[in-house]
Amino acid sequence: MGCLRVFASSSTFTYQTDLPQGTKDMLFRQLYDNETSTYTYLIADENTKEAVLVDPVLEQVERDWKLIQELGLKLRYCLETHIHADHITGTQKLRELTSCEGIVPENAQVACANRSIKDGEVLQLGDVEIKAIATLGHTDSHMSY
Repeated sequence: MGCLRVFASSSTFTYQTDLPQGTKDMLFRQLYDNETSTYTYLIADENTKEAVLVDPVLEQVERDWKLIQELGLKLRYCLETHIHADHITGTQKLRELTSCEGIVPENAQVACANRSIKDGEVLQLGDVEIKAIATLGHTDSHMSY
């Protein structure tokens, strides 16, 4: 059985999960941007300290970078779920700060990414696997992870 650590404000909660045996601890944090009413997600392997940000918002890059540093993490990836009309992505700025890899859904056409990700592709962060799942409808290039 694995652990999922969820952060709320300054408190930390640990939940037992039904993750497969041998799964290591995973850090998860949901971050909110009031201006755009959008969420960014931080996921990391607590053992290797490798991390990913999903849908970073440009105006919150400093907040996110500070949190990554405070937690002693190394940002490996910025993932986009889709091309956003409600905010400007912070991926390019985070790439400049951290040398992380910017990844967008395979049908998205943007300059701020190093590469695209296909449906079913898996990214590895230590023992944490993040699988891309095509969820078309909201946009023609939408991914869930």
